[in-house]
Amino acid sequence: MKRMYLASATVLMLGILAGAAVAQSKSDFAGTWVLDTKKTRDVPAGLKSYILNVRQDENQISFEAKVEGDLSQTVSQDQPRTSNLNTFGEVAGHSSSPGPATGVAGSAFADTGTVSSTSRVNVARGRAFSTVIRRMNCRLDGEERVRELSGLSPGRLRRKAIWKTPNKSIELHLLREFDTQGSVVTSSVRELWELADGGKELRVKRTVNLLAGWDEVTLVFSRQ
Repeated sequence: MKRMYLASATVLMLGILAGAAVAQSKSDFAGTWVLDTKKTRDVPAGLKSYILNVRQDENQISFEAKVEGDLSQTVSQDQPRTSNLNTFGEVAGHSSSPGPATGVAGSAFADTGTVSSTSRVNVARGRAFSTVIRRMNCRLDGEERVRELSGLSPGRLRRKAIWKTPNKSIELHLLREFDTQGSVVTSSVRELWELADGGKELRVKRTVNLLAGWDEVTLVFSRQ
């Protein structure tokens, strides 16, 4: 009986240690991050500061972006390029007007339909940099959350966060749907978050699909 008890206790302890090891192996993005303008390409001349405040626990991640200055750049909307779009494929519009305090800032939305990987799309340079997710709160279970929106722009806000490679990087998805005149128009933002330099650096690869064109940028932040 004593041997059986010891064996059971050993198995239980090994299970606990294995679970703890898995939990510890997940990247921790929590903290205050400041954009490193020397390591980030194509930083707008008018940008003064870009700070991410991130909170994370075992179940969810949330963050707030604080941006000071002008993110606008000279954007060419007539440069066609054949490109492999991300799996969303939706295209939406963008305007330089200030956005709301939550969600995607500085974006207006209209749909041009689904774009295949062989389609020629406009490259709207600078749009990915200027499309900032001001606030976001996501559970880390990969399940999509949908919030119904009313008011002048009714529709849905879809968001989800997925662990990648495994438990080392997080992919955030944000999709805004608008109901207009019997049809649905969409806009999408995808961000891939990865740690580098022993956790001292956060790299955010942002891909946007906008009516003005497709764009992608990698932002490099330093931990404070």
